[in-house]
This record gives sequence, structure tokens and C-alpha cells, in this order.
Amino acid sequence: MNHMVSNEYRLVPFRANAHGTWIDEWLLHQGCNDRYSFTGYVYDGNAPDHEYFIQYRYMIMNVPEHTQKLCVSITDLKTGSCYSHEEDEYISIDEIGVVRTNSSIVVPSFDDQGLFLHVRTKSFSFRLRMTSGNPPVWCTEPGARCGGTSSYFESGNICYSLSQLATKGKLFFHKDDGTTTMVKCEGRMWFDKEYGPNQAMGAIIKPEWFSAGLFGNAQIKADLHVTKARP
Repeated sequence: MNHMVSNEYRLVPFRANAHGTWIDEWLLHQGCNDRYSFTGYVYDGNAPDHEYFIQYRYMIMNVPEHTQKLCVSITDLKTGSCYSHEEDEYISIDEIGVVRTNSSIVVPSFDDQGLFLHVRTKSFSFRLRMTSGNPPVWCTEPGARCGGTSSYFESGNICYSLSQLATKGKLFFHKDDGTTTMVKCEGRMWFDKEYGPNQAMGAIIKPEWFSAGLFGNAQIKADLHVTKARP
């Protein structure tokens, strides 16, 4: 299996006891594993009862060895159709966080108007703009974990979340006959950034997660990581 990563991207230092703002900690960290995760629901602007569930996760592990994983999907909750894309080979990332593979391009980034996520694969694409008035929720103490067990984060990895991200954008479904269906959408997303030197993160082979929107604009999210057996 071949893994490639550009050496052109800028790394930021890992500060276990005095992290910066979420913007300061956006890029990849020196000697660390990093994970970016977006998840949430959007609906067709012309048919509000037609909803889609969107998931995106990119992980780059440098401890104990270098591996990468890209997972992205759109689930049509009305028809039950799921459009998914996964890769763990020939992934590169540039200095501003653009992820490229043989068959996809992903741009997770931010500006003064909020976050945006652009994804392009052979079977589907989307462009989402996200804004939030909520401050980030940080999980920084050794042994702490956003919705997980203490043993996983015993070496003090850091996680922050941006919730209730008001989302607008477009979904594109590319058909075999060369035509594309476009859906204007809006809804709400959740973003997590997780980083640190914990080696357990590098043992993850199957990341799974659950999220739900509750009454009163509340959200709940849980992670489940299936890892390799360890001696």
C-alpha cells in the first residue's frame, strides 16, 4: 500500500497545556495525529421534507507510523440511497489543507465568513458554507475525550467542536450517462478537530459515529473507534 503526503504544508506546534484559538489549531500539528470531521443534516431548499445526511472525515496519522484515511458520504434519507467515497492511498495535502487523491479533491477551510467544505468525487460533489454564533467547545485535559473513554486520551490529545453550524450550499449527483443533478440545500452541521501525539489514534481502522438533532436546536454526537488489537 502506498501513502504519499506533500512536504510543502506548514505544521503548527502541539501545545498540550496552552492551546491557541481554533483558527490557530486548524492546520496539521508537528509529531501528531490529526482528524477533521464534519457531520450533519441538510434539506432540499425546494422540498423541505427531502433531507440528506452528510459525513466527512479525514485522518492523518504520524504516530506510530504514517497512514491516512479519507471518508465522505451523502445519504438520501427519503430514498435510502447512499453515495460514499473512501480512500487511503495516494493522498496528498498542501499547505492550506487541500486534500487530493487519485479521484477526489477536498477543500476544508475557513475565512472571515465562516467554514466551507468543497468535495468533488466521481459520483457526487458538494459545496457547503457554514457559519456559527457559538464559541468552540474544547476538551483538553489529559484523560478527557469528547464523548469517549479516558484511556483513549490518556496522553492528552485535544479536541474542539463547532456546533450548530448554519449551512447552505449545493449537492451534485453525477450520473453514469454524464448528466448531473443539482440540489440547493440548507441545514446544520457539526465540526470536530482532534489532534495530539496519542498512538491509539494511529490504531484506528474503522471510525464510526452517530449524531442527531434534538428539539430546541440541541445536538448530540458520539464516536466509536474500532482499533487494531494491541499486545
